[in-house]
Amino acid sequence: MTEQLSLFDDKVVIINKGKDKLLKLNFKEAKEEFLRYRSIYPDSASVNYEIKIADFFINKPVSIREDMSLIQRVEVFYSLWEEFETYIEEIGYNNKSLIETLRKSYFKELTEKIEKKDLDGSLFFKEGIPVGLVCLLGGDYTTAIKLLQEALLKHPNNARAYGYLGDSYFLLGDLDLARICYREAFSIDPYEIDLKRLQDQEIHELIERVGEKNDFPLDWVPVYACLEDMFSKKEFISADDIKVVLDEYEALDRDYSKGANERVKAALFYRAMVLSENHRILRFIKRITIAGVREKMKGLDSHLFERYMAKKRDENSNGL
Repeated sequence: MTEQLSLFDDKVVIINKGKDKLLKLNFKEAKEEFLRYRSIYPDSASVNYEIKIADFFINKPVSIREDMSLIQRVEVFYSLWEEFETYIEEIGYNNKSLIETLRKSYFKELTEKIEKKDLDGSLFFKEGIPVGLVCLLGGDYTTAIKLLQEALLKHPNNARAYGYLGDSYFLLGDLDLARICYREAFSIDPYEIDLKRLQDQEIHELIERVGEKNDFPLDWVPVYACLEDMFSKKEFISADDIKVVLDEYEALDRDYSKGANERVKAALFYRAMVLSENHRILRFIKRITIAGVREKMKGLDSHLFERYMAKKRDENSNGL
């Protein structure tokens, strides 16, 4: 019995040593431990994937030059990680916990440099990806929020940045703020959101549940999410604040009248819903009426309009 326990301990110890070195990015040493395990237990396939992961980074080392700026280093590190994510999908590796820990280790040093060093105003890299994503991937959610907020001040219609900001708040445990950010991201352009990284599982379930049945464009997500109280109402204080939504509504309405597609229809319905929720302010804007807005909603989708009005009646009866 004592001998069997000793063998078992050795088996676990070797695997854990290998994983520890892997997570510390010591890929050659990690591979040596996994190969030692396989030489002792040749019939076991339990470390095959880990050996492949180590090999990936051994064969594709990060290439950094001394003269590279911080933003150039960010791009190199991120590009290799993207390639790695594609690779693990191809080989079918599904230990999400190990990959998440490896990812944080991989980006940790870079995140620390970003936190301490001035980015010289460079808040985006590689075709518009916000630098805040790197801090998000490295597990520094506070710095990610700071950088993503700065990016959105300069580019307020960046759906991708709003999506990552939502992820950062979600991972910090603030679901309310996360969903405000997700709501903005989906209303700006849902096809710019990095859905692969989006953290809110309920949104994924909504997309799967409604999307598979109706083959709907993702522009309908904020509509359904608001109807199901997943997203909060977008409320305004003054007529000046609501004018941006009103301008979008009128532009989309013109496009829709020309025979536009389902995406325009969904975006128009959502803006009509936002205007309807702010009907008290709408009274002070002469160019549009609440009756006209709700008639537009009914014409766009009578079933969703009825759901919306039933929800309003319930809210009114409960004094909301």
